[in-house]
Amino acid sequence: MKIFAINKEQCNQCKQCYIACPVKAIKITSREVSINYDECIACGLCFKACKQAAVTINVDTQKINEYIETARQVKEQFKRIENLEAENKSLRQDIEKIDNRLHTLINKIPIAVVAVNRNNRILFSNDAFIRLLDYESQQKATDINGLEGVSFENMLNDDVFEAFQNALHNNEETTVMDVKINDTLYGLSIHPLKKEGAVIALLRNLSDIQIARDEIEARINSVIDQNMAMVQNIGFLMGEETAKTTKILNSITQSITFGLKQ
Repeated sequence: MKIFAINKEQCNQCKQCYIACPVKAIKITSREVSINYDECIACGLCFKACKQAAVTINVDTQKINEYIETARQVKEQFKRIENLEAENKSLRQDIEKIDNRLHTLINKIPIAVVAVNRNNRILFSNDAFIRLLDYESQQKATDINGLEGVSFENMLNDDVFEAFQNALHNNEETTVMDVKINDTLYGLSIHPLKKEGAVIALLRNLSDIQIARDEIEARINSVIDQNMAMVQNIGFLMGEETAKTTKILNSITQSITFGLKQ
């Protein structure tokens, strides 16, 4: 190891380095003292023993500067990592706060809400949904503080489960249907969460007067949106009389919607 060298101008061949070397890597001839680097173990005893300061340390300035630069870059990287960890910690705390607020908000919604992934595992649900379930499922929700991670299969009737499967695996944009749960009619709407590969479902109790009114109004508006463009086109093609009919239809629609809100 070429860490040490002999300064010939300083050396007076006192042999102190030779005596101190434990592996006899110091070689002395009539002309000079040298180091056999194949045998040298870089212990530094020759350096300490020499009183003439003839044993010197090889200094590769370029390599030392490279080491210093590398150490500086490593230090900067560690600092960046520390900053990123601090930012991630803050971000996780913010996400946790938002998540808690979201769950609190969902629990306050009077209609049943549940989200299910492609593996039929529940991502989250609210209290209104849990109240729809049988005693055993409700007890399970109580024991594990919710239904997150629990299998959705066999939790409700086959029609509901099949609707979820169609929405999850057949790429259906939105599923809307009426289903019966515990002898009560519910309006079921299932909406895809594409990035998560999951769906979120809303179950409205149609026996609830306010919800029923909202549901009827929503369905009427849906039908109107789907058919009004066709009616307007017909009116354009058939002339003024049909255009008057369109106005009458609009008036009837507004009356029905107003009546539902009363």
